Amino acid sequence: MSTESASIPDGLTVADLKPRRAGLFLGLVPITAFVALVGLAFTGLFGGGHARWQQAEGQGARIAVRMPATMRNGIYFEMRIDVTARRDIDELVIEVPERLWRDMTINAQVPQAREEKFRDGAFRFQYGKLKAGETMTVKVDGQVNPPLVGRSVGAIRALDGDAVLAALPLSIEVLP
Repeated sequence: MSTESASIPDGLTVADLKPRRAGLFLGLVPITAFVALVGLAFTGLFGGGHARWQQAEGQGARIAVRMPATMRNGIYFEMRIDVTARRDIDELVIEVPERLWRDMTINAQVPQAREEKFRDGAFRFQYGKLKAGETMTVKVDGQVNPPLVGRSVGAIRALDGDAVLAALPLSIEVLP
């Protein structure tokens, strides 16, 4: 018995101990898959990405909302709502349907509304007078709660008291 075979564990041969090289193809497949996955993530396909502006014109106002269209549950997000008066508004109300913010936690809203209510399935934020040509900007910071997966839909509306000035339908896709 040679000294070389004495140090090899039972059941193995010298050939079993020689390093084996994976083919070039096997080494490139995981690297290519990883690069493709990271590249797709940068497009925002899996949530996040750049926030986009959406807007709608109405008889008395223009409403514009900037927010991500696709998010992942558990992330923080920022929503910006701009209402530009096309005529004098006596009592600007921004109305957000409950189903749009379903399973979301709203952490901050700046500026604070003069009065906040929940009526007819919607959150109503009253801001007071707005002169023709002026813009009210509201910044909302929130977080998508982990149970939310799927689509949240609803129209954010700008009102003068109870009269609809403009409405913007929104859809938020939430991925796990």
